[in-house]
Amino acid sequence: MMKDALDENSGKYIQLHPADNVLVALQDLIKGSSVPLGDALIFLQDDISAKHKFFTTPMRQGDGVTMYGVLVGRVQHDLPAGSVMTVHNTVHAVEGPIPGNLSMRMYGSISKKNRERSHGDNLPSWA
Repeated sequence: MMKDALDENSGKYIQLHPADNVLVALQDLIKGSSVPLGDALIFLQDDISAKHKFFTTPMRQGDGVTMYGVLVGRVQHDLPAGSVMTVHNTVHAVEGPIPGNLSMRMYGSISKKNRERSHGDNLPSWA
């Protein structure tokens, strides 16, 4: 399937898994242009930069975003097919409960010494 998808779209995008409802642009794509997916055409609602993702189907608020064949996020508001996926219109999602011992506070409490040990001198100025 992957080879067929690449042949069909001339290297414009890649679908990582047949169940995915997002595609990854392999080159900059222009708003208003169309990309083929199977027997359908997806009309791009936004400019899509290379390596960014866009939706293959219309999405309703709360719909799941599937990538690699698994749920990776949920859309925050209705979006037409061909819309770019952004941090403003999607949030991360997990299947099942988050273990109680994982929290953002846990990561915020790592000492500078331990961060230096794992990141070397490549710490950002805010760390």
